[in-house]
Amino acid sequence: MPLTAVSPDKSILAVYNHGQASSSSKILIKCYDANVSLGTLKFTLSANNESASSTINKISFASSQFLVASTEEGPLLVFDLNRGVLSQTIEVASSSGKVVCMSTHEDHMYVLCNKDGKTLVIVYDLSQNAKIIKKIKTGSCDQDDPVAIDVASDNSDSNLIAVRLGKKIKLVDSNNGSVRGKFKIKSSDSESVDSPFVRISSDAKFLAVNSSNSLSYFIMDEDGECKGLGTSSLPNISNADIFCDSDSGRYAVSATDKLTTFLLSIKISGSKKTNYKPFAFMTEPVAKDNTTIDAFFSSKELIMAELTTKGLQNVDVKLARISWNGVSGNVYPIEEDEGDGDDNKSPSKKRKANNKNVVIGPGESGGEALTVTDSTKRTKRDNDGDDSADEVDDFVLEDIDDEEGEGTIAQRLALLSSELDRDDDEENLLKFQRSTAASGTFVVKAATSDSLVILLRQALLANDDAQLEVALQVSDKKVIENSIMALSSGEGDSDEDDNGEVIVMLLTKLVTRLSRKPARAQQLSFWIRTVLVALISSSNDGTMKMGRTEKDIAARLAPLRSMLSERVESLPALLRLEGRLGLLGNQF
Repeated sequence: MPLTAVSPDKSILAVYNHGQASSSSKILIKCYDANVSLGTLKFTLSANNESASSTINKISFASSQFLVASTEEGPLLVFDLNRGVLSQTIEVASSSGKVVCMSTHEDHMYVLCNKDGKTLVIVYDLSQNAKIIKKIKTGSCDQDDPVAIDVASDNSDSNLIAVRLGKKIKLVDSNNGSVRGKFKIKSSDSESVDSPFVRISSDAKFLAVNSSNSLSYFIMDEDGECKGLGTSSLPNISNADIFCDSDSGRYAVSATDKLTTFLLSIKISGSKKTNYKPFAFMTEPVAKDNTTIDAFFSSKELIMAELTTKGLQNVDVKLARISWNGVSGNVYPIEEDEGDGDDNKSPSKKRKANNKNVVIGPGESGGEALTVTDSTKRTKRDNDGDDSADEVDDFVLEDIDDEEGEGTIAQRLALLSSELDRDDDEENLLKFQRSTAASGTFVVKAATSDSLVILLRQALLANDDAQLEVALQVSDKKVIENSIMALSSGEGDSDEDDNGEVIVMLLTKLVTRLSRKPARAQQLSFWIRTVLVALISSSNDGTMKMGRTEKDIAARLAPLRSMLSERVESLPALLRLEGRLGLLGNQF
């Protein structure tokens, strides 16, 4: 089953496929946009797989800046989301014992270690280069006891650490290490669970714990008294999420067993004997091979992720947001039927994720990035009908055949735009040349540094891609170097801040073009190298204050880094294939 995690603001879904460990020299964590129904791939995090058997066993967002992955062998991988790179690899000292599980909360990582039956929680501050700020003893357990950890903030300035040790659960204050509460799992099968977990609500009062045949609920009231709230007879639950529904005075729980997600409403006034049954569930009408689902609360909506494993490395991701309040029965989102005009038959629609690895340059969420929203369907205008103004709104584009023969207008527009973007640069250049040739004002001359600086500045400030393409046709390396250095150093009438913005804007444009069309590497690589040299030179001589823009520049290089990582990953396999073909060729 692929591992999943959702960011604190519920905008990014991270997915890791277990099958990568035995087949790849890279660890790849793909992050999808959870804000839209299409669930497009935003970026990919990668790290070297140091061991052929190295396997990620958990991924977790510490904040909007850090994502942490723990491995079965012990090292903890910390990814910086602002830069899109592996920023740190943390090795826990052997004197602390073996890492058994970890959790994250507000830029902090909580690592539970076990040494000779003695457990210890080590707290790292990721915002301070993973500095160890505290070690908390949490008690003892047997070597084969199921263990788990989760963290939440209470009303005070401290965090509560929920630690599961076999049948025991402790709530530990992160500030002073004192035990604020204790629970005991009554279920006889609590020690025979494959994927043990403990989940604590955002208000640090409600807990959900799984066993092999049930899910148990606990609460700590205002007086610090701990009590059980009942159970649900749900076997093999592998993941759960909690939403504090303050309006109704209840807690909503989503519990997943890989094939079905159950929705439950837990009363604060429940008792140990209360048996809660799901008020709704999500499961596919027809089960598919290698397909699992997972779900996360986002306020009054539920983010459902359908994950289909394809081969050892690829995962097909489909996302849907479902309004869970007041629903009942199977609320699994249906595939949208283009021929069905009734949009009110189901509470939600599921649309296929756009898994094409189209890389959009950083900072292009406005002008250049394609933003498509779901729109209402329109019927085609009758060919024999009147062309009056009343019927203008009924006009639609011709159907575009996609791989499934269906899709919304938004999906078809996205497909059409992606096809047009392939040759947009050449078309812009051709259009510019034709217009200037027709007016008789364009005369081919040898490019000079002065003319290229003027052309670049005009094209970038006016966001004129056609004019920029004319400038990028210059291949004289000396002219390119002199022009970019002049653009960066502020020669001309522009002020210092404008020059800094222009050179960073040029870097974005170059990276975007190379990411979209790697075949232009021979033409654009020298441009990118020269721009980076200019940025470094400007930073050193004080012309531009790079201290505030380093992260921004690194983020703008993220599409280029992702493209290079994906292409380099296939090199070992191609070399092995070349060697085998060479051996076969020598035999004939």
